[in-house]
Amino acid sequence: MKKDLQSILCPKSVAVIGASKRPGSVGNEILKNIIVNKFNGAVYPVNLNEPEILGLRCYKSVLEIPGAVDLAVIIVPVQAVVATLEQCGQKKVKGAIIISAGFKEVGGEGRDLEQQVLTTARKHGITILGPNCLGAINTNPNVQFNATFAPLPARRGSIGFASQSGALCAGIINMLPTLNVGLAHMLSLGNQADIVASDVMNYWQNSADVGQAFFYLEGIDNPASFQREAAALTAKKPVIVIKSGRSNEGAKAAASHTGSLAGADVAHQALLDSCGAIREDNLRDAFNTAMVFDKCPIPRGNRVAVVTNSGGPGILVTDKIVEHGLKLADLSESTKNFLRGKLMPQASVNNPVDTIAAASVEQYAFAMDAVLADPNVDMLIVIYLYVTGRNDIAILQNLNAFKKKYPTKPILGVFMTEEDFNARVTVEVPQNNVAYFSFVEDAALGLKRLYDRGVYLNSLKTKPPVINANKATAMGIIKNAMARFEREPACNKTLTTFESMEVFRSYGLPVPKYALVRSEQEVLAAAAKIGFPVVLKISSYVQSHKTDSGGVVLNIQSNEQLIAEYRRLAVRDALEGLFVMEQIKGSREFVAGISSPFEDLHMLTAEGCKVLGSEAPKVLMFGLGGIFIEALNEVKFVTLPLTSAGCDKLLHSGKLEKLLGVVRGMGAIDEGKLKNIFYTLDRFIADFPNIAELDMNPIMADKAGNLIVVDARIAVK
Repeated sequence: MKKDLQSILCPKSVAVIGASKRPGSVGNEILKNIIVNKFNGAVYPVNLNEPEILGLRCYKSVLEIPGAVDLAVIIVPVQAVVATLEQCGQKKVKGAIIISAGFKEVGGEGRDLEQQVLTTARKHGITILGPNCLGAINTNPNVQFNATFAPLPARRGSIGFASQSGALCAGIINMLPTLNVGLAHMLSLGNQADIVASDVMNYWQNSADVGQAFFYLEGIDNPASFQREAAALTAKKPVIVIKSGRSNEGAKAAASHTGSLAGADVAHQALLDSCGAIREDNLRDAFNTAMVFDKCPIPRGNRVAVVTNSGGPGILVTDKIVEHGLKLADLSESTKNFLRGKLMPQASVNNPVDTIAAASVEQYAFAMDAVLADPNVDMLIVIYLYVTGRNDIAILQNLNAFKKKYPTKPILGVFMTEEDFNARVTVEVPQNNVAYFSFVEDAALGLKRLYDRGVYLNSLKTKPPVINANKATAMGIIKNAMARFEREPACNKTLTTFESMEVFRSYGLPVPKYALVRSEQEVLAAAAKIGFPVVLKISSYVQSHKTDSGGVVLNIQSNEQLIAEYRRLAVRDALEGLFVMEQIKGSREFVAGISSPFEDLHMLTAEGCKVLGSEAPKVLMFGLGGIFIEALNEVKFVTLPLTSAGCDKLLHSGKLEKLLGVVRGMGAIDEGKLKNIFYTLDRFIADFPNIAELDMNPIMADKAGNLIVVDARIAVK
């Protein structure tokens, strides 16, 4: 159901139900903030006992208010919320912000009461923010709406901020001047009984005020909707997310805070990676990233120049630039020659350009201008240390001028100067439009975020390959297996090795030569056709991990050895047959697979199952394979449906990327063929959504970089 966020963020009239005369009370602070921030609409306090509050006439109930009411801000005892909402329904109120706490976050009766609130709201078509929240803010001058009990006003800016923590909202509002950013909208989501993060994403897609979105989340209760709306929003605007509850202890704390279904952090990371959201671990990085997006263009490339007056910070930032996958720009000879004529003899004209500590403001300006003019430079970091003369403000003023002169190149400043620098900037550079930091590491991370955003936007232009598959053959195999599962309810709901490999072959995946055999004559004939050496495996109705049970024999070189191993394995129970396969010599082993972690997570509660239905996105995994997959744990995850950005996340992050290239005389893996495997799995899951799990382990790569799927496992719901 589409939520009416317009009534929450842009109301024309507001009733504050539970307004209070008592200074410092929530009911008093919210009413005061609405008035003090000069809301451009009608305000109606509702209080049973007071004739007026803060100079406004009071009403005993929302039903007594003479005019229409778009929004109700409800601050009443928890047991009175349902009745209050019923009156709002009779008044035709469109939206409600429920500040009151004591609902899902306390469990038991509170959870039941929250459901009653939602049922009442749905009956009357009321959109709810909360409960258990701080409120909402819209800084647009035409609205000027602050229905929160935060102590300070919000600074105007372009960030849309939504948070499950109300106190965090208040804390961030307090810090906005120091963070050098401002808010367009702020929504305290609270328990997310009605409005959830995906609803906010949908609304912000077409909001001219919101230039980027920032979320603090403790749980994602509808990952399918989140994925859909986040992907649509990130195609237009940057989306920054702090998803807390990484650890088991953090997940438990989140559940007790807002009743969130947290946990399964790997799945949540895969979800965010797939839809192009930027996940930050902490508030400092998140707001630094927000500031960079607020004040910088997306760069055309990844080549970074550094201008500094001290060698040490220049070296530190160089290390971080390289660590983040960016490149130190090669300055042209003409740029270097120009710098030699303008800087002191002791200065270094290579990148990083070290003007030395005694450099004047003019010399700094010559260096910055020359480097930005160099066509080999895409981005610039300027580092200033207060050593001899205090030139920080003058250098920042020059940076603002160069930002206008070179509008396509991101410019970041690092000022290691006196602690009153921010205060002096506010007075002396009131229109500052340059992002600056105190530490070089923050600047390097900011450039990485900008560059990655550009890569993501380019990835949206890439169309996925067309996958040719024999769906009918696969369907026949899976239907036969499902019939067997129904006949034997206690059996393992997993296709046999032979069935799984046949399904893979029908979808055009690269598999070796193989045959299913049930007699000595058949095994000899199969080996003769395939050619020695061969591998012999069990194909079992009950045993899926064959290596652990001794069900795999490698490198069989002769008929005699083959017959001996056949006789040893053929006595196993519940065999479909034995599996003869060509011996594949691989220099590297990888693994790919599909799992359903969100379904596993939400099976914990009946409510979770109801929310998700069959829409919970599945996760595609790729990593280092073989028998040590669990021990080494070098794997990456993205959610399906697969995107070009998701493919890039699987292939171009962590140690895996190095293993895919040329390694110790081994050829690079053909990325196109590997991506084709990923997209084939994506197509297969779209064709057969009842697949619960799938493993191809290992995927062998030979010295030339060719890929072949050696083993398979497919499990159904």
